Amino acid sequence: MTPLLLIPVAAAGAFLYFKSKKSSAENLRADFRGVAIDSKETAANLFMRLVYSVKVQITNPDRSAVNVKGIFLNVFLNGKKIGTVEKLDKFAVPARSAQDIKLTGSILTLGAINTIKDIILNPGKRSLSLQISGFIDTDLGRLTLDQQPINI
Repeated sequence: MTPLLLIPVAAAGAFLYFKSKKSSAENLRADFRGVAIDSKETAANLFMRLVYSVKVQITNPDRSAVNVKGIFLNVFLNGKKIGTVEKLDKFAVPARSAQDIKLTGSILTLGAINTIKDIILNPGKRSLSLQISGFIDTDLGRLTLDQQPINI
């Protein structure tokens, strides 16, 4: 094979590879799986901070792995922002797989008490709704995450 023929073949191969990777990033999906209070960490902070974790499942339905560079999420309780969670560790979501990610955050206990007090004093708003929004940065772009509120 002549060197001139190899250049178009290599360019076509690179084009198909990057097109496949871009498709993987676009098809990536993130779903909110729950929130939990970490009682051990809260106690370790002498109950001055309420430590919680948010669980998100990232699903990659494509044939190429996607490298995640960071996750940044805002957490809302009854429409009021209570905190931000982030994960800056880089990791890969393998092809055709789902991966559970746990992100930890904390709020001042006084802030949590005020939110609960508002719910108790507002009889029409006794239910709790939780919502997360933010984004996931990948090696090929950004996935925006804006979940609908969930009643808990």
